[in-house]
Amino acid sequence: MRGAVILLAVAMMVCGCVVDVPSLELDTDSKVISDEKPIGVGDTSSNAEAVDSNSSDDEDTGDSDSYLSDFDTASDTPEDDSEKGTEDDSEKGTDFSDVEDFTQSSGEMGLVVIEAEDYSNVRSGNDGSTWEASYDIAAYSGHGAMKATPSGIGYKDNADLVFAETNAPVLQYTIRMVKAEPVYIWVRAAHTGRSDDSVWYGRDGHIASGSALAFRDHEQSITGQWYYIRYLMNDSCAVLDIPEVGIITFELYMREAGLEVDQIILTTSKTYDPNALKSQ
Repeated sequence: MRGAVILLAVAMMVCGCVVDVPSLELDTDSKVISDEKPIGVGDTSSNAEAVDSNSSDDEDTGDSDSYLSDFDTASDTPEDDSEKGTEDDSEKGTDFSDVEDFTQSSGEMGLVVIEAEDYSNVRSGNDGSTWEASYDIAAYSGHGAMKATPSGIGYKDNADLVFAETNAPVLQYTIRMVKAEPVYIWVRAAHTGRSDDSVWYGRDGHIASGSALAFRDHEQSITGQWYYIRYLMNDSCAVLDIPEVGIITFELYMREAGLEVDQIILTTSKTYDPNALKSQ
């Protein structure tokens, strides 16, 4: 064989031909001269056997793919923007405390409708009193209602505005206001009598009026059921000044334990009346 190669080389030199000869590599493991095959091609190379072993079932290799567990295998592929925004939000908002923001309607009435249980935050009182989820009264409009507790105890100190502003339990609702004009307050509430018929309201850490929102004398007989109250103890309408657009925190401060709140409505319309709408 060696002689044949020499004769061929001499013949090519005589003819002036130039021929590319494939490079050969010495495989020190197998001790033979062979062309290297790409990994995974053919059934006889040791490299092919290695690829087969890596692609076998996990039952045979144990945790052969475990090194991928902490990585996103698609992280190197371009992100498809068409897939964005397809998350199902239908389950969001079921936790009473998970709502962080409300937005005022830009319509003529500038409405903000808030379920009481969807508070952004709740602050407990310094004496242990608080607002708690309640299901005592049927026909609440959302998932439930909020009750100033514990009931049956006076907590007369909260009747004082200055004390209540710092110490009373507070329900807080973060709202984006899009109209720079006053809003009228309606609270869908329930009570049992004069000892649990009022609540303070305000914004951004301050009570808005020196008179509390309450059931008026002719409304005192409406007990154990939901009713929208809007008047203060001085018989004026509950109003909140909004001098500029932006984010505010609307607040309900406990004044008397036992009062229950189901819904809050803010509106720029002075003639809007949810009680009248309900009776239609």
